[in-house]
Amino acid sequence: MNELNWIIVPLTLLAQGLSLFAVLTAVLYLLQRLVFSWMSANLGGRSVYISAVIGTPVHELSHALACIIFAHKIKKIVFFNPDGHGTLGYVNHSYNSLNPWQVLGNFFIGIAPLFGGLLVVYLLTLFLLPDGDSLLKLLALSGKNSLSDYSLSAVIELMSSLWIGLLKSYQREPLAVLLWFYLSASVSLHLSPSPEDLKGGLSGFLCFLLVIVLGHLCSSYFAVSYLNSLSLQHLGSWLNPIAVLYIICIVTALTLLMLMLLIKGFLLLIRS
Repeated sequence: MNELNWIIVPLTLLAQGLSLFAVLTAVLYLLQRLVFSWMSANLGGRSVYISAVIGTPVHELSHALACIIFAHKIKKIVFFNPDGHGTLGYVNHSYNSLNPWQVLGNFFIGIAPLFGGLLVVYLLTLFLLPDGDSLLKLLALSGKNSLSDYSLSAVIELMSSLWIGLLKSYQREPLAVLLWFYLSASVSLHLSPSPEDLKGGLSGFLCFLLVIVLGHLCSSYFAVSYLNSLSLQHLGSWLNPIAVLYIICIVTALTLLMLMLLIKGFLLLIRS
C-alpha cells in the first residue's frame, strides 16, 4: 500500500480541495434541470430561449477563450442558434493529440463555462446591484473562513443573508435588481458543462490527474519550494472564494424555481 501512496495521497487531497466546488456545482445543476423541466412542461420547450439568449453566448464564449489559451484551432463558433434538437450553440475546434498542452486543454475547455459564467455573475453583481460590493465582500469573507467546513445550517444562513441583502437593494433600486436577476439567472442556468463538454474533456481530465500526481511527487521527492507553495493542501483555500460565487447562482436559480412553483400553485388554486 505504501508504494501507492504517491498516487493515493495527491488524488485524496485533490478530492478534498474540490469537494465544496463539486457539491455546489451539483446543486446548481439539479436546480437547472428542475427549472428547465418546469418551463418545458408548463410554458413549452422554447421557453428555455428566454434565458438561453443570454446564457448560451456566455457559455460558448468561455469555451472559445479556453480554446485560445490552449492553442486549439477554432473552426466555427455559434453563439446562439437553436436547432430544435437541444443544441443552442457550439464551438467546433480541433487540436494536436500529440501535444500534451492541447490534450490537457480539453479538460479546461470542457469546464470553462463554469468559470466564465461565475466571472460574468461577479461583474453583474458588482456593477448592477446597489450594494453589490457588500454582498461580494460577505461571500469573500465566507470563503476565507473555509465555507467547506461549515454546517448545512451555516450555508443556509449565508443564503438567507444574501436574500435579505437583495431585498434591501430591491427597495432602493427595483429596476436594477430585476435586471440583475434576469441576467444573473440566465447565466446561472447555462453555465454547467453539457454532457458533450464533459465527454470531450475526458482525455484532458486524465492528463490533468497525471500532472497532479507527478507535480505532487516532484514536490515531495525533490522538496521544491515553489511546488510546495502550490501544494494541493491549499487547493481548497484557492477555490473557496471562487466556489462561494455559486451561492449567488444557487440563490437566483432557487428563487426562480420558487416563483415558478408559486405561480403554478396559484393558477391551480384559481382553476379549482
